[in-house]
Amino acid sequence: MELASNAAVSRIPGVCPHEYGIDLLDDDGTIESLRLADTPIHRVMLAISREIPDSHRFFSFMWRYRGLMQLIESGYLNPWRIEDPYASGGEQLHPAVLDAARKVTLDFNGNFPLKSFEAAITDSIKEDLSIY
Repeated sequence: MELASNAAVSRIPGVCPHEYGIDLLDDDGTIESLRLADTPIHRVMLAISREIPDSHRFFSFMWRYRGLMQLIESGYLNPWRIEDPYASGGEQLHPAVLDAARKVTLDFNGNFPLKSFEAAITDSIKEDLSIY
């Protein structure tokens, strides 16, 4: 997840989406080049594809990443944001959120079911507290 976050904000050298794409041969013999736009999600996809060459594992991660980003953007995860000790004024998600994203099954539309997701966060926090 750290790799994905760093790629999204351009912190990874050599991940240049505009260098990737396809060339299409038109009927008249001309070649049309299509390149990826340099967007955060394309940088994430390229960085993760280097680390996870297995397509099933790659797409599993990307669907979970998408689901997690939707929850972040909606504000649903605000109660589990904590101060980032390494970035002044920065925030990070409680580790239990990432644990839930790893464990909870996505629904048919690629979303995390909210009740199951919140229960998994609560369970993960309880497990962490039980070791003390």
